[in-house]
Amino acid sequence: MVAVRWRGVVPLQITIFLLFLMVLAVLTGVIIWYNYRSNAQAAIVQAEILLTEVGGRVAERAKLVNEPLLALGRMSPYLESLADKPDLAPHPATALLARSLEVHPQISAVYMGYADGDTYIIFSLPSGEEQKRQALLAPEGSRFAIFRLMRNRDGKRVGLWRYLDADRSTLGSRVEWKPDFDPRSRVWFRRARESEGLVRSPLYHFAYVNELGYTVSQRFDGPVPGVFGADVSLGSMSRFLAAQSFSANSKVVMFTEGGVLTGHPDADLVASGIRRRGSGEPMPLHLSQTGDPALVALYKAVKNNPAREPRTLRLETADGEYLARVAPLPQTFDRAEYLAALVPVDEILGPIALNGRNAAFVSLILLGLAVPIILWMSRRVSRPIEALIGETEKIRSFDLAAPVVVRSRIREIRALAQSLDTMKTSLRSFGRFVPRAMVRRIVQSGQAPELGGRRRELTLFFSDIAGFTDLSETLDAEVLTRRISQYFQVIGTVLEEKRGTIDKYIGDAIMAFWNAPMADKEHARRACLAALEIDAVLGGFNSRLEAEGQAPLVTRIGLHTGEAVVGYIGSVDRMDYTAMGAAVNLASRLEGLNKLYGTRILISQDTLDRAGEGFVARPLDLVRPKGVAHPIRVYALMGLRGPRESLTEEPLVASADVEALIADWGEARKPFDDRDWCGAVSSLKAFLGIHPGDRAGALLLERAQAFLQKPPSDDWDGVLDVTTK
Repeated sequence: MVAVRWRGVVPLQITIFLLFLMVLAVLTGVIIWYNYRSNAQAAIVQAEILLTEVGGRVAERAKLVNEPLLALGRMSPYLESLADKPDLAPHPATALLARSLEVHPQISAVYMGYADGDTYIIFSLPSGEEQKRQALLAPEGSRFAIFRLMRNRDGKRVGLWRYLDADRSTLGSRVEWKPDFDPRSRVWFRRARESEGLVRSPLYHFAYVNELGYTVSQRFDGPVPGVFGADVSLGSMSRFLAAQSFSANSKVVMFTEGGVLTGHPDADLVASGIRRRGSGEPMPLHLSQTGDPALVALYKAVKNNPAREPRTLRLETADGEYLARVAPLPQTFDRAEYLAALVPVDEILGPIALNGRNAAFVSLILLGLAVPIILWMSRRVSRPIEALIGETEKIRSFDLAAPVVVRSRIREIRALAQSLDTMKTSLRSFGRFVPRAMVRRIVQSGQAPELGGRRRELTLFFSDIAGFTDLSETLDAEVLTRRISQYFQVIGTVLEEKRGTIDKYIGDAIMAFWNAPMADKEHARRACLAALEIDAVLGGFNSRLEAEGQAPLVTRIGLHTGEAVVGYIGSVDRMDYTAMGAAVNLASRLEGLNKLYGTRILISQDTLDRAGEGFVARPLDLVRPKGVAHPIRVYALMGLRGPRESLTEEPLVASADVEALIADWGEARKPFDDRDWCGAVSSLKAFLGIHPGDRAGALLLERAQAFLQKPPSDDWDGVLDVTTK
């Protein structure tokens, strides 16, 4: 027998639907994942190529930041006019220097500082630098601010301011009395005077504009020696680096080999991180102090591999992964610098991820559109299989009447349908030789047909036809066979409807039982109902026989409830499902006792108790049938107690005459139970006068008359011992 676990079962149509859906979903997911992976790898490669190009381009541009400074610094010794002291007239180099500021916006200012403290400065005021213009008190539209620091005739220091527009026209001027600026105190002046070539100052605050930056300076000689300088502010460097950004979240930074940040697109970040040394000079911000995980990871990568050649790095940070292109800048001053371009990998893969999400969204829409098609396909596949399952259930229930009709284009399903139809035909033929109801219940019980049995409480049924032997001698065999078959059909139909299991046909007798193979808590009640309905149906059957001039088939039924061994008896290749035991014999004896008492349905006390209320039964006797060790009390089952709600049970309700008979019987036999033999004879004669022909009353009267002549012994228990079957 195949063991089947039914927990968590799913209908076939749902299974096919889910399988189709899962296959489509997995295929779609794999395609989307493969496309994403391929595109992501291609994007990373393209990003590395882009970073290489951008890094090289930015490195070239970064060189241009210093080149003008270097050019001006190298040119300054050859400009004889630089040694000219400033006076009220414009300095001869003004036009050249102003043009240099226009061409190179990264230069914030150029100037000459003299050894006697005089100074000539040209400030660049490009559009958008409102804060710088206000710091210099320049009027609207100013493009340049020129500052002369000199001594007047009295020897006092005075500062003269003149503001020019882009056309070099004067927009305004002012005098600054008692200026506190002295070039000789500035770091760029001191370092240049102490050096023979170009020098770059450390980071410091510019005069007047309060900007942080550095100065490239070169000494010159003359009647009054001095220093030529050009300023580059952090703000201008930040604007330059911000202009080199190639995506929304990319950044370009400059830093020294030691990790000091010299350029960042965000000037405020650099300015906010600058601290003071003990001397009061600004201390540049280190990459590890920026709070930017990408820059911290960049510093660690460069520190671990300080090679001086361009390379691409992949940086893992808490904020995600970055690609960085690091290239060394030409060493023009006293320190090595690097330029790095960084971009988040998510930004590179963002469009690809968006495309992947869009593809997933479109795939979901397509899957949604495919659902009806998948449902239709799964239904086309599952419907014939469900029909086959229905046919197998019919076979399981031994419903073999209709042929198997299943329409399908699937070869295996059509072959299975043909096999089931052949099985139905075979079982239909086989079913003519065994009781279908019993086979159906055996199949439904799920018990494997194995030799052996088990003890179980059953309600057992035996029926027999009165006078069948005499009847069989008067009828032709063909007529008798046809009539008996009709008779068995009537009784078998009722037994099957009442869930009885027909054990066997024994000549004109039938043996059946309830509560096996299928358990039935109401087995005694169903057996009693079956007996009453058989008696009623046979009444109509016999009426038809009599109308045809044929003898009626009077049926006697015996019912008993008790333990019996029920199971498969026989050999391995041929077995019978039956019940055996004393309870079976007793039920058979009860059927035979009907002849003695003149009754049609005789039941035991056990059956009446288990059947429950609602039955009308006439107590007959305490009897010990032949072959039975212990006496039993027997009853004549005569109908149901009315009224009945069920229309099918209403015809079985005992009539008023039956109720009167039982009441009269109880009064008539009371003296007999009290051992008043004389009174018993009198009461029973009176009973028979009211109910003439009552066999049970006549039998009890005979016993009372016998006991009146010869009373039983004092230990007599009232049991009637029956010595015949």
